[in-house]
Amino acid sequence: MFEPDGFLFALRLAGDQWRVIGNGAEPLAALRRTSKVGNVSWQSQFHIGHRVAAKAGVERVALGGDAAHIHSPIGARGMNLGIEDAYVYAECAADALAGKPERLRDYAVLRHAVHKDVVRRIGLITRLVHGRPPWLRWVRDEMVPVAGHLAFAQALMLRTVGGIDHPLETHR
Repeated sequence: MFEPDGFLFALRLAGDQWRVIGNGAEPLAALRRTSKVGNVSWQSQFHIGHRVAAKAGVERVALGGDAAHIHSPIGARGMNLGIEDAYVYAECAADALAGKPERLRDYAVLRHAVHKDVVRRIGLITRLVHGRPPWLRWVRDEMVPVAGHLAFAQALMLRTVGGIDHPLETHR
């Protein structure tokens, strides 16, 4: 649900147990307007950062997953991107062990470009969902519902949150 000061996302885990994520001032108060809220077993606050390491690798040291990139949890992109990192690193490391040491540099170049691009896009989507600054809230509230009915916009959203918005390259 889009709220004036952010968003509210509810995911049913099992039975009557839900995970609620919101970025407004009082997410549970917003939820109580439309739903019955039972006992809260755990709650916390966190800050969403969007960052990419300066390099994905130097010589024999490679970074992957959250060590290389961190961003909002939209679409589980961090997990999927980390799995991609491991796959590409395995390909490059196998080639390096087979006598092609330059393949470790390939990993750093290939993945750093992907990290920057994905984190940039997820940052844009996060700002849109948050509705900040206020003009972006208008886009979120007025334009996104219309765009959500357009085939090209649906395909773009699915590719983005599904992690298939970029090629999986193991060679440059």
